[in-house]
Amino acid sequence: MNKITIELCAEDRARLDAIIDELQALTNGKPIAQPAPQDELFATVETVLNEVPITNPTEEEKPTEAPTVTADDVAKKVKELAKNDKTKKAVKALIQSYAERVSLIPEDKLAEVWGKLIKLED
Repeated sequence: MNKITIELCAEDRARLDAIIDELQALTNGKPIAQPAPQDELFATVETVLNEVPITNPTEEEKPTEAPTVTADDVAKKVKELAKNDKTKKAVKALIQSYAERVSLIPEDKLAEVWGKLIKLED
């Protein structure tokens, strides 16, 4: 059997000791200690929240918005893929599963169609 040694910080060690004490108390038939009152718990949470600095994300950390796909973009991609005989039927079936033609595809489905067209391209 292999032994693994883990070093804990003081807070984690204290929590682990408290858990072990409670488990030993349970096995000895002693009643469980009452949990801390809610006021103490909220005070602890507020203290922790006040200690954590609030920072604004930098330009590099901000998520970028996905580019919006227009019906024209989808139409161009359809024309491009339809030139290839291997993908022509798949493109036609894909478009017809959403609408009769590209211009009738709902705006909220264009990005989904675009993603599927890109997969067909590979």
